[in-house]
Amino acid sequence: MWAKGSNWIPAHSFQSSVTEDYVRWLLESTTAANMNMLRVWGGGYYETDFFYQTCDELGILIWQDFMFACAMYPTTEQFLATVREEVRSNVLRLQHHPSIVLWSANNENEVAYVENWYFTNVAAKTFKNDYIELYIDVIRDEFLKYEIDGGRPWIPSSPTNGKLTEEQGWIAKDPRSNLYGDAHFYSYLVDPWDWKLYPPTRFASEYGFQSWESVESLANYSLPEDRTYHSEFANHRQHHPLGQIEMLFEISRRFKLPSEPYGQRDFPGIVYLTQVNQAMALKTETEYYRRMQDTFLADSSGGTQGALYWQLNSIWPSASWSSIEFGGKWKMAHYYAKEFFEPVLLSPYVDGDQFLVTLINDNTTTVTGELHLEVYGFADGFQPKSNRSLMVKQKPQSATVVFTEDVKTLLQRSSCVKAADCFVVASLIVPGSDVVIGVPNVYFLGAPKDTTIPRASMKVAAVKQVDGSPRVFTISVEAAAVAPFIWLEATGIAGRFSRNGHMQYHPVEDVQFTARSDTNAADLRRSLKIMSLMDVYQ
Repeated sequence: MWAKGSNWIPAHSFQSSVTEDYVRWLLESTTAANMNMLRVWGGGYYETDFFYQTCDELGILIWQDFMFACAMYPTTEQFLATVREEVRSNVLRLQHHPSIVLWSANNENEVAYVENWYFTNVAAKTFKNDYIELYIDVIRDEFLKYEIDGGRPWIPSSPTNGKLTEEQGWIAKDPRSNLYGDAHFYSYLVDPWDWKLYPPTRFASEYGFQSWESVESLANYSLPEDRTYHSEFANHRQHHPLGQIEMLFEISRRFKLPSEPYGQRDFPGIVYLTQVNQAMALKTETEYYRRMQDTFLADSSGGTQGALYWQLNSIWPSASWSSIEFGGKWKMAHYYAKEFFEPVLLSPYVDGDQFLVTLINDNTTTVTGELHLEVYGFADGFQPKSNRSLMVKQKPQSATVVFTEDVKTLLQRSSCVKAADCFVVASLIVPGSDVVIGVPNVYFLGAPKDTTIPRASMKVAAVKQVDGSPRVFTISVEAAAVAPFIWLEATGIAGRFSRNGHMQYHPVEDVQFTARSDTNAADLRRSLKIMSLMDVYQ
């Protein structure tokens, strides 16, 4: 089974404020986005019984860190006694949960020692001995005493090199190796749409990009004058050094910035662009990992078997790596996760002068379908400029390139003057029908900033209740032209859309909305706001 998911952090700064309803919403949002695994991060706390019971119920697999992270710890007799009690009590409390599939002794402390994050080189031998005493002699020893079924693996850290780490004395020479174990990868002053940035790791257990929470969410915790990009409020809430600068740099690789990016008027547009950037970055990186599951490079790296992005939820309202805002509202990235974690996925990309499509099948049965490739122009209306189709088949739990074409040929046959003028929609269709397997996947052939995209007038054409349900509605969105990154918000009504942040390339498209509490079509329609990329540029 290929692991698809994210990292879980504490749901609130004040744990007494966390409700079971909120935990269930976050966990149901996990499965709704086609995830099957969460990593409970070692910088938080051991979760409640309700959390693990709900994961058991929903079929969410848990990678469980012990609560040691991002620090060198003491090894006094008194401290180690508390560690033994901590391990014993939590292993005995949690081991009966079938959702827990792996235990890790710590988060990033092996790599921190090797790379001298905390200036451990000044007393390297002492810190090494302390590390081994704490994580191997104490935590591992206590775990083996009380983990009675013996079937769940224990690893000394994350990232780590598994068996090789043990052979090298429990601290690997290179904990970030792409040939063993798992990897954490972050890089910010980059073009995050470039898939070649990302490591061909065996298992990606942490990676991510920041975005801001929506203005609707921030309005609950800020004054109007706080809502500028470099306000005292924004800088206080941004806990990642240079995070504000890095987000703007990443956005500028593919998009134009608004005319007043630091002002109050354009703050909603900047927030929107941070979410677009995060969503596209995670999509690019995750699809790369999924494509790599059956691919090994010349140095034997690759063969990726899982991707857990950082992070699922947020501990407070701020800029963060989360795909779900504080309070439970889905960011654009979470809607994208629902699609890039689909069990059957077409993943288009460009490698050099070649346009390729990989078909990924996580199912246990063979998938057969008709691959449709449609090329659209941003300024050319709703009719595709060209299309191709062919029958494809993919064996279970595998990924294979099923289509290749020279980029120059693709552009010529589609009458695209330059790559940025066009985008490709890849769909897999049930033979003899118009039923889509999974979801269509849109690929930008160039940067949106390098072409002219007409501003599309859009409106909500209709809102209808589904089968009399007080919580499920169909929303019809009408657009006058191709509209990239359409974003819908139901202001004041908590819930989630079936998709959001998508490309609309038909005159009318339907989106379903599921409210968290009872409402009606009239109230929902009044609450709806809609925008797309070109609305950012006033």
